[in-house]
Amino acid sequence: MITKGIFISFSAILFVVMSPEDLIEIIGSPLRLKILELLAERPRSVSELSHRLNVTPQAIQKHLRILQRFDILLTLPVKKEEGSIVKKIYRLKLPMNVDISSEEGILSVTAYIITDKYLEKLKKELPLKIEKDFLKTIQEIDYEKISIKRKLHTLRDRARRLFNELIELEVTEKKIMQQMKCSVIEEMVLKAYLKPDFDKELQSLISYLGIDQSVVSKILKRFGANF
Repeated sequence: MITKGIFISFSAILFVVMSPEDLIEIIGSPLRLKILELLAERPRSVSELSHRLNVTPQAIQKHLRILQRFDILLTLPVKKEEGSIVKKIYRLKLPMNVDISSEEGILSVTAYIITDKYLEKLKKELPLKIEKDFLKTIQEIDYEKISIKRKLHTLRDRARRLFNELIELEVTEKKIMQQMKCSVIEEMVLKAYLKPDFDKELQSLISYLGIDQSVVSKILKRFGANF
């Protein structure tokens, strides 16, 4: 997707039964993505999210309602005896990691989401042993999480560089075709010719474009292709 000159790459690794339409609605808003990114770190209140993201509480609540609709958010009441002025806290129902980065004109969004069923499976399989004191155990888990996130960051940078190389090749190919003054039909025929299943692609072109096979032959001959 390209918007305002920025290449945007969305990738989602999901252990979840979710339609592409639902996924797009969940991650399709920049503000909603930022909310998810913050909630993936820890539970937060509307006022904190509002302050961190510099938007109104009403805007935050609107997006929280959308996330609740997809059953990935929990609303937790705060006990009066805890002395907080906040009445509700929001947390993700399922473990999730959302990573947003923008470097060299490429906005990359990666989301990892799992299902209830997969979470229950993990709970049963993973051992729960607190061999040291509680705080030290939690600290060690957090250090390990940070280490893994750094590794993911390195992989993301590699993916971004590969994506950039891909875009450069796409632009180069487009410039060459423009230089050769290729029409859109010629471009489609050439792209089909380069496919491993050219015969199938050719039949599609003939069927959907209503062109004759002789037209295809003429185009390929112009560019020196054997047909």
